[in-house]
Amino acid sequence: MLPSEQDLACLHADALLVQQRLELAVGLREAASRAKVKQDQLLTTAAKRDKQADIFGARTIKDRRADDAAAEAAGKAPASSAVHERQLLEACGKNPYQRALLLTQIAAYQPDTTRQIAALKEACTLLQAAQSSEADIFNAQQPPTAVKSSDPPHSRPLQPKVLRRTPNSITLTYWHVHLRGHTPAVRFAAYCKPTGAGVALTINPTAMEYPGSGVQVPLGSQVTIEGLQSNETYTFAVAAYDDEGQLVGELGVQSPPVLMALPLPLYSCWAHILLTAACLRHWTIVKEAASVLMPRFISISPARQLWQAHPMDLLQLQLPEVQAAAGPLLRLLVQAVYVYADHVRHLQHKQVLGHQVAGAAVAAASKSGLAGTAASRVMLLQLSESQVPAQVAMLEASKRLIAAMQVAAIIGDEMLVEEGALRAYNLLAPLLQQRDVSPLLHQPLAALHLALAAVKDTAPASLFGHLNQRQMAARATAAVSYWLMRLSAPISPGLMSAAVAGSLAGVVGRQLQPAAAFARLDAALLRVLSTQTGTAAGGAAAASASAASAARASPWPGNPAAKSTRRNTAHDSQAAAAAAAGPSGAMNIK
Repeated sequence: MLPSEQDLACLHADALLVQQRLELAVGLREAASRAKVKQDQLLTTAAKRDKQADIFGARTIKDRRADDAAAEAAGKAPASSAVHERQLLEACGKNPYQRALLLTQIAAYQPDTTRQIAALKEACTLLQAAQSSEADIFNAQQPPTAVKSSDPPHSRPLQPKVLRRTPNSITLTYWHVHLRGHTPAVRFAAYCKPTGAGVALTINPTAMEYPGSGVQVPLGSQVTIEGLQSNETYTFAVAAYDDEGQLVGELGVQSPPVLMALPLPLYSCWAHILLTAACLRHWTIVKEAASVLMPRFISISPARQLWQAHPMDLLQLQLPEVQAAAGPLLRLLVQAVYVYADHVRHLQHKQVLGHQVAGAAVAAASKSGLAGTAASRVMLLQLSESQVPAQVAMLEASKRLIAAMQVAAIIGDEMLVEEGALRAYNLLAPLLQQRDVSPLLHQPLAALHLALAAVKDTAPASLFGHLNQRQMAARATAAVSYWLMRLSAPISPGLMSAAVAGSLAGVVGRQLQPAAAFARLDAALLRVLSTQTGTAAGGAAAASASAASAARASPWPGNPAAKSTRRNTAHDSQAAAAAAAGPSGAMNIK
């Protein structure tokens, strides 16, 4: 498929999603209008009854309360329109792609959590069935190989090969095979019927009612069957004929059910399910969708011990797959990875809350003299569990974020790059607040700095939230620079405050390793640290040389060290000021 066709297919899925969302909104508005009309009718009837009190008698208090309750109940706007949803599902027919996307939108309108999960699970099941069906059609097709005399004969023709299809037509072809005990065949004809209609496919007038079916054509040529119904499935088979037009053998093997529709990009549909499930906070569905989407673009190697390999090295971005994918799909991938990282933070938050509750329970048990009971021992055992697996999971999640940032850089979306850097820093912030910061954090911090340094800030200032994100990106750049410097050569708070004050007292003879060995640190921060150590000229020159060498090896598109500095002065000054003051923990991002 051409790149332009891939882009159109992804845009088709996005446009279909928007259309379904609008149709559901229209149905909801129509339902609210009907409820308002019904309420007005009840109120009008009650008012008319009051005017006729002298004829029929005044309404009692009980009657008034009942009428008011009925009018209030009738005027409540429904959260979803079940009738309209059924109509839209019927319009999708047997198309699993359209039904899956529609179910993701229906789930967003459901007020009940159980109904939301049921709709999302049905969407996942439909996509799995669609993938299996397409795989069956592809694997069962006859390969276009040359006929050899050594090929074993068949008792009946094999199924035809599907060349292309539209919502109302399909093009098939068939190659010659040896039929056991029959004369050689020179022509073939294709037959079809709707799936599930009546008995098995046979050569009869019903199988030849569509234009192009039953027409004999030479072996190896193409035949197009038209007049098929959109979003319905059909079964196809071929029959072989000799040069006199006589049937050779019997009707061939039937094909799997073929959907008459343009298949939507499967991974785009999975990304939409993931994004919707994340918005609804259904992390089980998020994990299921991520297990299909992410391995396509991010490979995972078998787990190894920490002393054998860095946890982040187990995940690698599949650049050939990324380069072959369409731009809209890559954008969805980046957004899906970003929201999936929230799943890791969600688990981390639950674990922290669990330990806090267990700690409070242990403290209460100790005060009440129950510290030696079995329950308290279980609580203490929970508190003594190793935190290493959770921290490794955070490193792996940060690697996914970094891979997504690289994809965002490939498609040229700088705001997505910055957003990913902020999310990754917020994910790593708890690890940076540990008493002993692990040197394993060198790699994610250096990658974050390279990503932020490659941003040229070419996004329009009119974009919503752009200025706020730029300010947070400046803080993140400074914080990452600070922690890289801390990990490369530990800096005491007094030393940093002395550098900010411009005092060199007590720092003579202390040398800091060039932070540019790990990343391209901000020039302003390097000048402060070089002045502090009395090596302004030498430190800046060494940092510049190291930064230039790092830039040449940088995997990020458009890295700034290979060219002139492209980051604005305000960004650098904010980064330097924030770095001098030290990081302030995680940063809020929406």
